[in-house]
Amino acid sequence: MTNSTNPFEPLMEIYQHEEVKKTIRPAHELVGFLCCIAASPKPLALDEWFPNLWKDGIDPSFADETLAVDFATAVLASYECCLFSYREFSHLLLPTNDWLDTDANPTEQASLFAAGYLSAFTLTESHWQNLNLTPDSNTEKLLQTTMLLLSKMASPNTIEPEMKALFDELPDMPDIVDILAQLLTTLGNVSVSIDDDDE
Repeated sequence: MTNSTNPFEPLMEIYQHEEVKKTIRPAHELVGFLCCIAASPKPLALDEWFPNLWKDGIDPSFADETLAVDFATAVLASYECCLFSYREFSHLLLPTNDWLDTDANPTEQASLFAAGYLSAFTLTESHWQNLNLTPDSNTEKLLQTTMLLLSKMASPNTIEPEMKALFDELPDMPDIVDILAQLLTTLGNVSVSIDDDDE
Protein backbone atom coordinates (compact mmCIF):
# COMPACT_ATOMS: atom_id res chain seq x y z
CA MET A 1 0.00 0.00 0.00
CA THR A 2 2.83 2.38 0.89
CA ASN A 3 6.60 2.53 0.87
CA SER A 4 7.88 0.57 3.86
CA THR A 5 10.56 3.15 4.67
CA ASN A 6 8.20 6.12 4.44
CA PRO A 7 4.52 5.24 4.58
CA PHE A 8 3.65 8.91 4.13
CA GLU A 9 5.60 9.25 0.89
CA PRO A 10 2.53 9.20 -1.42
CA LEU A 11 1.05 12.01 0.66
CA MET A 12 4.28 14.00 0.49
CA GLU A 13 4.52 13.49 -3.27
CA ILE A 14 1.05 14.94 -3.89
CA TYR A 15 2.49 18.30 -2.78
CA GLN A 16 4.28 18.49 -6.12
CA HIS A 17 0.97 19.85 -7.40
CA GLU A 18 0.81 23.62 -7.08
CA GLU A 19 -2.88 23.62 -6.14
CA VAL A 20 -2.17 21.33 -3.20
CA LYS A 21 0.63 23.59 -1.97
CA LYS A 22 -1.63 26.63 -2.15
CA THR A 23 -4.78 25.20 -0.60
CA ILE A 24 -3.87 22.33 1.76
CA ARG A 25 -2.16 22.50 5.14
CA PRO A 26 1.63 21.97 4.92
CA ALA A 27 2.66 18.34 4.47
CA HIS A 28 4.13 17.72 7.93
CA GLU A 29 1.17 19.41 9.57
CA LEU A 30 -1.15 17.13 7.61
CA VAL A 31 0.77 14.04 8.74
CA GLY A 32 0.45 15.10 12.37
CA PHE A 33 -3.25 15.79 11.89
CA LEU A 34 -3.87 12.33 10.44
CA CYS A 35 -1.87 10.58 13.17
CA CYS A 36 -4.16 12.15 15.75
CA ILE A 37 -7.43 11.58 13.91
CA ALA A 38 -6.60 7.88 13.52
CA ALA A 39 -5.99 7.68 17.30
CA SER A 40 -9.45 8.86 18.30
CA PRO A 41 -11.08 6.50 20.85
CA LYS A 42 -14.22 6.77 18.73
CA PRO A 43 -13.67 6.92 14.95
CA LEU A 44 -14.70 10.22 13.42
CA ALA A 45 -16.85 10.34 10.30
CA LEU A 46 -14.97 11.51 7.24
CA ASP A 47 -16.94 14.74 6.98
CA GLU A 48 -15.98 15.60 10.56
CA TRP A 49 -12.30 15.97 9.73
CA PHE A 50 -11.59 15.85 5.98
CA PRO A 51 -12.58 19.50 5.28
CA ASN A 52 -10.09 20.56 7.97
CA LEU A 53 -7.22 19.50 5.71
CA TRP A 54 -7.64 22.71 3.73
CA LYS A 55 -6.14 25.97 4.92
CA ASP A 56 -8.44 28.34 6.78
CA GLY A 57 -10.85 30.21 4.54
CA ILE A 58 -10.36 27.97 1.50
CA ASP A 59 -13.22 25.97 0.01
CA PRO A 60 -12.53 22.23 0.53
CA SER A 61 -12.42 21.24 -3.11
CA PHE A 62 -10.10 21.01 -6.12
CA ALA A 63 -10.51 22.45 -9.59
CA ASP A 64 -9.19 19.21 -11.07
CA GLU A 65 -11.23 16.06 -10.40
CA THR A 66 -8.30 13.72 -10.95
CA LEU A 67 -6.23 15.62 -8.41
CA ALA A 68 -9.13 15.46 -5.96
CA VAL A 69 -9.24 11.67 -6.27
CA ASP A 70 -5.45 11.34 -6.00
CA PHE A 71 -5.37 13.56 -2.92
CA ALA A 72 -8.18 11.68 -1.18
CA THR A 73 -6.50 8.37 -1.99
CA ALA A 74 -3.17 9.52 -0.53
CA VAL A 75 -4.84 10.91 2.60
CA LEU A 76 -6.87 7.78 3.27
CA ALA A 77 -3.84 5.55 2.64
CA SER A 78 -1.90 7.52 5.25
CA TYR A 79 -4.82 7.32 7.66
CA GLU A 80 -4.98 3.55 7.18
CA CYS A 81 -1.22 3.32 7.76
CA CYS A 82 -1.69 5.00 11.12
CA LEU A 83 -4.53 2.65 12.04
CA PHE A 84 -2.46 -0.37 11.02
CA SER A 85 0.45 0.78 13.18
CA TYR A 86 -1.85 1.33 16.14
CA ARG A 87 -3.67 -1.97 15.80
CA GLU A 88 -0.50 -4.00 15.27
CA PHE A 89 1.44 -1.96 17.85
CA SER A 90 4.06 -1.35 15.17
CA HIS A 91 5.84 1.97 15.60
CA LEU A 92 4.77 4.77 13.30
CA LEU A 93 7.46 5.53 10.74
CA LEU A 94 7.36 9.30 11.11
CA PRO A 95 9.25 11.53 8.64
CA THR A 96 11.67 12.76 11.33
CA ASN A 97 14.84 13.09 9.23
CA ASP A 98 14.51 16.87 8.96
CA TRP A 99 12.97 17.57 12.37
CA LEU A 100 16.14 18.88 14.06
CA ASP A 101 18.49 21.63 12.94
CA THR A 102 22.26 21.65 13.50
CA ASP A 103 21.72 23.03 17.03
CA ALA A 104 19.26 20.23 17.89
CA ASN A 105 16.32 22.62 17.87
CA PRO A 106 13.04 21.64 16.20
CA THR A 107 12.74 22.66 12.58
CA GLU A 108 9.63 24.11 11.00
CA GLN A 109 8.70 20.61 9.83
CA ALA A 110 8.78 19.27 13.39
CA SER A 111 6.74 22.17 14.74
CA LEU A 112 4.21 21.77 11.94
CA PHE A 113 3.78 18.07 12.70
CA ALA A 114 3.17 18.84 16.37
CA ALA A 115 0.79 21.68 15.52
CA GLY A 116 -1.15 19.39 13.20
CA TYR A 117 -1.54 16.72 15.88
CA LEU A 118 -2.62 19.27 18.48
CA SER A 119 -5.05 20.85 16.02
CA ALA A 120 -6.71 17.50 15.34
CA PHE A 121 -6.88 16.79 19.06
CA THR A 122 -9.52 19.51 19.35
CA LEU A 123 -11.72 17.21 17.25
CA THR A 124 -11.00 14.05 19.26
CA GLU A 125 -10.64 15.47 22.78
CA SER A 126 -14.30 14.95 23.70
CA HIS A 127 -13.97 11.23 22.94
CA TRP A 128 -11.00 10.99 25.30
CA GLN A 129 -12.96 12.87 27.95
CA ASN A 130 -15.87 10.45 27.57
CA LEU A 131 -13.56 7.66 28.77
CA ASN A 132 -13.59 9.29 32.23
CA LEU A 133 -9.95 8.49 32.80
CA THR A 134 -8.69 8.99 36.34
CA PRO A 135 -5.72 11.37 36.79
CA ASP A 136 -3.48 8.56 38.01
CA SER A 137 -4.34 6.10 35.24
CA ASN A 138 -1.57 5.06 32.88
CA THR A 139 -3.60 6.15 29.87
CA GLU A 140 -4.24 9.63 31.26
CA LYS A 141 -0.55 10.02 32.12
CA LEU A 142 0.41 8.89 28.64
CA LEU A 143 -2.07 11.29 27.06
CA GLN A 144 -0.90 14.26 29.12
CA THR A 145 2.78 13.49 28.55
CA THR A 146 2.24 13.25 24.82
CA MET A 147 0.36 16.53 24.68
CA LEU A 148 3.08 18.30 26.69
CA LEU A 149 5.89 17.02 24.46
CA LEU A 150 3.99 17.97 21.33
CA SER A 151 3.29 21.41 22.78
CA LYS A 152 7.00 21.95 23.37
CA MET A 153 7.75 20.87 19.83
CA ALA A 154 5.05 23.12 18.39
CA SER A 155 6.09 26.21 20.36
CA PRO A 156 9.69 25.73 21.51
CA ASN A 157 10.37 29.46 21.79
CA THR A 158 7.33 30.40 23.84
CA ILE A 159 7.79 33.51 25.96
CA GLU A 160 4.94 32.65 28.31
CA PRO A 161 6.70 32.22 31.68
CA GLU A 162 4.62 29.31 32.97
CA MET A 163 4.90 27.32 29.74
CA LYS A 164 8.61 28.08 29.42
CA ALA A 165 9.24 26.84 32.95
CA LEU A 166 7.22 23.70 32.21
CA PHE A 167 9.01 23.07 28.92
CA ASP A 168 12.39 23.40 30.66
CA GLU A 169 11.44 20.43 32.84
CA LEU A 170 10.71 18.25 29.80
CA PRO A 171 13.26 16.19 27.86
CA ASP A 172 15.47 17.91 25.29
CA MET A 173 14.22 17.99 21.73
CA PRO A 174 16.39 15.15 20.35
CA ASP A 175 15.02 12.88 23.07
CA ILE A 176 11.46 13.95 22.26
CA VAL A 177 11.97 13.17 18.59
CA ASP A 178 13.43 9.76 19.52
CA ILE A 179 10.50 8.71 21.72
CA LEU A 180 7.61 10.42 19.95
CA ALA A 181 6.77 7.60 17.54
CA GLN A 182 6.66 5.13 20.44
CA LEU A 183 4.42 7.41 22.50
CA LEU A 184 2.00 8.11 19.65
CA THR A 185 1.86 4.44 18.69
CA THR A 186 1.17 3.39 22.28
CA LEU A 187 -1.55 6.01 22.63
CA GLY A 188 -3.09 4.94 19.33
CA ASN A 189 -2.95 1.29 20.36
CA VAL A 190 -4.79 2.07 23.60
CA SER A 191 -7.37 4.02 21.64
CA VAL A 192 -8.14 1.41 18.98
CA SER A 193 -8.20 -1.31 21.65
CA ILE A 194 -10.92 0.65 23.47
CA ASP A 195 -12.90 1.01 20.24
CA ASP A 196 -12.52 -2.72 19.46
CA ASP A 197 -13.79 -3.62 22.93
CA ASP A 198 -16.91 -1.54 22.33
CA GLU A 199 -17.82 -3.38 19.13
